[in-house]
Amino acid sequence: MARLHRIWYIDELVLTIFEQCPLSSAAALARTCWRMYRIGTPLIWASPPLSALISLVEADDELEPVSSKTRIRRSRRRSKNSARAKAVFPPTRLQFLAPWITDLVLVDTIRDENLAIETLMEVVTQYPTESLFTRLQTLVIIALSADFLDTISKFTKTDLAWIKVFLKPPLVDDQDDPESGYESFLSQLCAMSRLDSLTLYGSDTTAEAERHFISAVLQRFPELDTFDAWRMQTDTEFFRTLSNASQLAHLRIQLGGLPDRTELGTVSLPNLETLIVEYGSNTDLQNLLSSLEAPLLYLIQLDFHDTVEIVDYELNDTTGFTSKAYQLIVQRIASSWSKTLEELTISRLGPIRTHAATHRMWGFDTIRPLLSCHQMRKFQIPPAVRVRVNGADLIQLGKSWPRIRELSLAGFGSPVEQNAWVGVEPFFTFLGACRELELLELSVRLERAPDIVPDIDNPPEAVALCYDSPLRELSVHDCPAVDVDYTAKLLRRLFPKLERFHYARRGVMTWTGHRPWDIDRVLCMRELTERLGVEWDGD
Repeated sequence: MARLHRIWYIDELVLTIFEQCPLSSAAALARTCWRMYRIGTPLIWASPPLSALISLVEADDELEPVSSKTRIRRSRRRSKNSARAKAVFPPTRLQFLAPWITDLVLVDTIRDENLAIETLMEVVTQYPTESLFTRLQTLVIIALSADFLDTISKFTKTDLAWIKVFLKPPLVDDQDDPESGYESFLSQLCAMSRLDSLTLYGSDTTAEAERHFISAVLQRFPELDTFDAWRMQTDTEFFRTLSNASQLAHLRIQLGGLPDRTELGTVSLPNLETLIVEYGSNTDLQNLLSSLEAPLLYLIQLDFHDTVEIVDYELNDTTGFTSKAYQLIVQRIASSWSKTLEELTISRLGPIRTHAATHRMWGFDTIRPLLSCHQMRKFQIPPAVRVRVNGADLIQLGKSWPRIRELSLAGFGSPVEQNAWVGVEPFFTFLGACRELELLELSVRLERAPDIVPDIDNPPEAVALCYDSPLRELSVHDCPAVDVDYTAKLLRRLFPKLERFHYARRGVMTWTGHRPWDIDRVLCMRELTERLGVEWDGD
């Protein structure tokens, strides 16, 4: 069935089937719905695209209508009331499909003349929503205007289990304009039966301009679960308002200037689980982390936003994108969420073009505080950065993070450095300790593997524990040249599910000087990838 779904779009498949069912036969339509339900996913039309619903209604409209004599005759049999006779409508396929729909995505079609949602709503308004969409649980709305929310109010006022709204008003891009870009949506939002997730993804705005809008939404929907305003610069008053959202579980924001904890106060979000922050100042981030009380927080993503090239910071500088700065940030995170933290992603939005190894090569002390976070499942470093790890460090990581699934210690485009590899023996020890690992980016010296495992079919007991790892993606970064036949066989035994293989290409490491050992390494890794038969992805 999954293969069939790849060939057919669900709306095309369903429309094709239902075109064979005459509207005059309600029994045939009902039987077809039931049989499709019994067939199962993906043929159940549980989450149809809006275009399919509109096409279905338009297809019914194009059919030859029931004659007036037939309609009157049927209406007289049902009732003698002439007013009721006027309200009799011919059956539609939507009547028979709608009861099977559980999830619905409604997209503002104001920019698409071929999709007129009014056509669909004309039919929907003829029936009580509860009787038409009897299984509907989840509603996702993408609105470009308040008028669209008015048009679909029949859905938004229904008692559902989850409603998610994306607001994208046009031309919200002047931060000098104090007017809100989202205020026009307020009355329609507040009229909804519930609101679980709200995303503001128009252009840049500020919390000051949106203060009334945000305050009114949080007051109307105190149970709001997700708030995403990544293009809105926050301020102190925003966090004071946000403290009223006691049920908030997922937050994505862009930091503006924040005072220290004394002035900012405590930001209490007792149910917060995930935090994604875009910021341009380490001080602002430190102030937020120091003020935040979120005992359930398990996922943190830090996006340092800077559109300029890195300058030559001092080694101990804590204001820029440096190892020392992130050591302090990591210390703060570990001290607050060591018992709950599972995922930490550090990234940088903007170029890193400096060739200075001091800014690209981070010491292990930068992440050492995270060893106290024993629930870690994912750790991702910024692109073009490499964490210098020795064998003892890697073994300690394995002991501290036995549940780790994704670990990146050598990012895309990070430095190629000779004699900075992890030995193969600590590599085996780490693999044996972390049996849930699915992604690993690490500079490892695999050419020494034959010294540890001379017979791949009869390995030492410690190495045998590493076999059949669930790893799907491996990056060996600047691993030296290896015995291709031996290494390919070893990697197949270690990682039978391997799908992608990465390594650093000489072409993007122009500052390495095209050293002979580096050229040999690249050619060897390319041949190894071919032997493995996996997707080649040199970085």
